[in-house]
Amino acid sequence: PSAPTYPCVGSQFSWNNLGYIFDSYPFTIHDPASRHNPGYDILSVDAVACVFHVRAKRCHGVVSVPHTACPSCLGLGPSIEVVRDWAKQGSEKKSFARLSHRQLTERLASLRKRLKTGPRYRADYVKMLTRARKKLATYQRFYRIISSNNVPGLPRLLSNSADQDWSISKTSEMALLSLQGKYHPRNYTDFDKDLAILIYEL
Repeated sequence: PSAPTYPCVGSQFSWNNLGYIFDSYPFTIHDPASRHNPGYDILSVDAVACVFHVRAKRCHGVVSVPHTACPSCLGLGPSIEVVRDWAKQGSEKKSFARLSHRQLTERLASLRKRLKTGPRYRADYVKMLTRARKKLATYQRFYRIISSNNVPGLPRLLSNSADQDWSISKTSEMALLSLQGKYHPRNYTDFDKDLAILIYEL
């Protein structure tokens, strides 16, 4: 008989000393269209303990030892450190696509200041400010919905977002529909099926 397998539990990492999670983590890097995607998906967030529960995009799905993670999930350390470094950096000279809520706010404040002191470049800064405001508004909406921690089927919804290349705006819309009971993500993953079988057998 073949050896038994168990669902990979994913990986966890701390966000201590970087500020409030929903203010300091650059969630926009998980937009399917982002070129800064870190190679993992967020399964859940514990804002009180400052801990993320994530799964590698190349997760093996199953392991031979119960309650453990596969090599792909265990090897996320370097990717996570890159994201931590991004969160520590200032907001200047960084792509809007990998700014946290706090960094976007700092960038907006800086642009406003430059508008007052540099009329020569006013047109360019107005364009940058408009882009930053639009990005911030989209980010804030996504942040408000996700931080409610009440979105039904959130992992499957995010999986749909990645598979179907949804933008942050569409992901927010679908999360809102899920909260309203108008959208029910049904793309059960191999992990979901394995977990259901395991629970049934127990």
